[in-house]
Amino acid sequence: MWVEAWSPEYGTSYGIDAPDPDASEAPGAAGAQAVPAEDVPWAPIAPAAGELPPVAFLDGVSRVDARVFLEAGGELVAGLCGSVGVGAMKTNGTTRFGATRVHRALVMPQGQHAEMPFVSQVLHYESRQATGPRPEDTRFALEALREEREGLLAASLAERAAGWELPAAPILADCAYGDDTAFRTGLRRLGREYVLAVSAQIGVYGPETAFAVPERNGSVGRRRSVARPDAAKLLADLLFEAEGTR
Repeated sequence: MWVEAWSPEYGTSYGIDAPDPDASEAPGAAGAQAVPAEDVPWAPIAPAAGELPPVAFLDGVSRVDARVFLEAGGELVAGLCGSVGVGAMKTNGTTRFGATRVHRALVMPQGQHAEMPFVSQVLHYESRQATGPRPEDTRFALEALREEREGLLAASLAERAAGWELPAAPILADCAYGDDTAFRTGLRRLGREYVLAVSAQIGVYGPETAFAVPERNGSVGRRRSVARPDAAKLLADLLFEAEGTR
């Protein structure tokens, strides 16, 4: 395995991750345009008078540090070394920065494994595998690591904030958090209200859904103990059904 000296911002010098030439001709390649649902006159909004309640913001960023290549079975396999940083800040008229955490990973495509030599704790890259064999899957895996670390930091901050003697306010987050069942469960355990976005491909259960522990198949194996739903739908399907009934 070797690390490429070519700057990762320019792709790879071997053209492994070259874009599909037909992609620009695909439908919608020019980009989607947002159309407002109704005309709303623009006007400035005057802030409320008095002391502002504290608000915490959390976000993360990822960066490809270098491209790496592995010779496996006579083929050249592309991976990456990447860094992920997550942090938080709190503001109520003055801004204070809170916890900041940096994680580094060596990501290889599915079915491939490599390890970086240990240099120091600061520059340690943990080995990870992508969920697919394509070079772009390694980039998706790095983004998944960012979302994972953001969720862990958010859960830690939510638990700390539960002990503050402050008026409780809903926690707002995008689908990177809303799709995380463990994160939502943790907020419910803390008794915190939340408004989280979810992706259209997440499974949802209507009020008519029944949960039951299924019978064991045959006479061998352990008895099942986890309740399963009798039906589930994708959120996108429910939205389409709702649109059709209007």
